[in-house]
Formats: sequence, C-alpha cells, structure tokens
Amino acid sequence: MGLTGAITAAVLVASTVVGNPPHIVQQVNLFASPTGTGTACTQTQPCGLAQAQQNVRGLVGQATGDIVVNLAGGTYRRTAPLRFGVADSGQHGHQVVYQAESGQTPTLTGARQVTGFTLVDATKNIYRAAVPISTASRQLFVNGVRADRDRSQNNPGGFSVSATGFTSAGWRTPTNCWAPRASSIWTVEPAGSTTSPARTRTWPPPTWNCR
Repeated sequence: MGLTGAITAAVLVASTVVGNPPHIVQQVNLFASPTGTGTACTQTQPCGLAQAQQNVRGLVGQATGDIVVNLAGGTYRRTAPLRFGVADSGQHGHQVVYQAESGQTPTLTGARQVTGFTLVDATKNIYRAAVPISTASRQLFVNGVRADRDRSQNNPGGFSVSATGFTSAGWRTPTNCWAPRASSIWTVEPAGSTTSPARTRTWPPPTWNCR
C-alpha cells in the first residue's frame, strides 16, 4: 500500500472514532428541602419537593444515567398526596430514586399544623387553639408525641355493654361517637345496628344523641 492509501486508511479510522464516541453514563443529582425555593435544585440551592418532581419529569427523556432526588431532613408538609405516574419513571434502563440525604431524616406528612395555643385551665393543663370548621382529626401530636384527644371518662352515663354489643342513649351527634374495638383500633359508629370485624354493636333508635 502506497503513502496515499495509508493516509486514506488513517483518515477513515479517525473518522470512525470521532463519529461514534462511547456512551457516557452520567447520574443526575437533585436536592430538595422543606424550606427549599427556586428551580435550581442543587446542593447549595435546594428546591421544594414539588419542584424537584417537576425537574425530574423534564429530565427523564434525555437522561444518560439515574436521576437521584436527595431529600434534606425535616418535615415536608403536604396538602395532597405525592403521586407518581409514568412521567416520573426512568427511561432507557435508568432509574429515578428519591432518597434521604446521608445522615438526614425527611418526613412527609399530610397533618395540619396547629399553632396559637393558649392556656385556658392551668389546673387541668388544658390548652386551646382555633382550627378550621371542617377539621375532623382522629389523631393529635404535641411536639412530635401522640397526645390524648378530648374524651369522656370510661363507661360514661348512657353507655353500657350488653351481650349483643355496645348500647348508648342520651348523647348528641351520634356520628361523632367513637368506640374502641377489641383490636384497639378506633372506629366511628352511626346510629342503628352495625357489624364490625371485631363484634356487633347494638345502638338504640336514631332519636338518641351522642356527644
């Protein structure tokens, strides 16, 4: 092969290498925090969780590696469930991962935060705070510790246990009545006779009230 042929072959080889670079896998890291703002989602400028999800959806189609959302510690308060669908899934064999940052404990919660408590009875250690009229809570936590809700004494008047279940009378608003099952799971019972997995509870006619 002459000099011209050798040069031509070298050019062809070089062209092949330049035109087909190796596939580079590059992981994308996003960062979110409970107080995050903006759209950068970087470690120095974390965004909120909802924004991080939006960024993920914009990246999955062109990602050349996994997309990892790192959650800083703290409480992420949600007014709606965090939903994942097809738009949140990795493509081309890559994954989308939501994980806690190293040494951090993120908490996602739909609980309503109640503030503005005032002491109304120091003897009984009773505090009061305003909540929206539509609030219907089954649990109460104070400083992260579960607390007892307002309730009557055990076996109050007008409430008795019979061979057929629980019987109550003379109370107001029966839909606000709560009774524990044998499994310690709280349930609300409407007026009339009802059957639960634990046992049948018998209630008097709907003319009675519960409060």
